[in-house]
Amino acid sequence: MQNQIERTSGYAYYALALLMVVYILNFLDRTIIYILFPLIKKEMAFSDTQLALLGTTSFVIFYTLLGIPFGRLADSDSRTKLIAVGVAV
Repeated sequence: MQNQIERTSGYAYYALALLMVVYILNFLDRTIIYILFPLIKKEMAFSDTQLALLGTTSFVIFYTLLGIPFGRLADSDSRTKLIAVGVAV
């Protein structure tokens, strides 16, 4: 086990840290709308049902419609480029 730890390159830690930052940004992106719910509700005069549909349905539809095409794209093209484009967007 000790031998495996010594062989871990600095690039592996760099990649791990970068993916962790991407995950944190992904989490914040999905939860920021819930933080803004009171302001959105007040500004747009949404009911609780409309607010719930805004928060959950848009997320579910987005991932459902784009999951399979992007999964196929990840299998056929460079995953690194796909991740880079996704982070940039």
